[in-house]
Amino acid sequence: MQKKNFIIGAGGHGAVVYEALRANGETVEAFLDLDPALHGTDFMDCPVLSQNDALSDLQPAETAIANGVGDIGVRKKIFENLKQADFEIRTLIHPSAVVAPDVVIGEGAQIMAGSVVQPRTVIGDNVVLNTRCSIDHDCHLMAHSFIAPGAVLCGDVKVGDETLIGAGASVIEKIEIGRNVLIGAGAAVVGPIPDNTTALGVPARLVK
Repeated sequence: MQKKNFIIGAGGHGAVVYEALRANGETVEAFLDLDPALHGTDFMDCPVLSQNDALSDLQPAETAIANGVGDIGVRKKIFENLKQADFEIRTLIHPSAVVAPDVVIGEGAQIMAGSVVQPRTVIGDNVVLNTRCSIDHDCHLMAHSFIAPGAVLCGDVKVGDETLIGAGASVIEKIEIGRNVLIGAGAAVVGPIPDNTTALGVPARLVK
């Protein structure tokens, strides 16, 4: 029996997730959201239901859930809660993405429209490769990291857990970026970035 698809998060990233499912010929039963103001409304021509009520009622054996939240910390909590409840967490690849056949893709990862992922790359659980980003050979993206639209990672780049690479940022080859890092939009990363820091500018410099 084919499982029914639901998306958590009736917002911008949820709409992108919906489009990836639709482009793959799949349907979505409903969006699930915590905001009471959205309950009973429609989003992307789908009903919006109470997230807590729906997750209590849905049967994991019959349900697949896609993570439609963009905030890294919230995405991680959703992923962990769904795992604990034994729901299938959808892994998505938009049909317009170009992904080398040997790429390792973790559970719940999302590769959005126009993205390119080159050989020998590892994409961890719950990672987002957003619209038209480019990930070259031998990169390793740890769990819950988020690569924003148009970002470019050259070969053999390492990205730590829960790190955000901002829109249009670029990272030269063989660079290691730590966990819980924010790389600002448009930044050019030419050296290693330690854990729990923010780097902005061209070239990227630590600001905290």
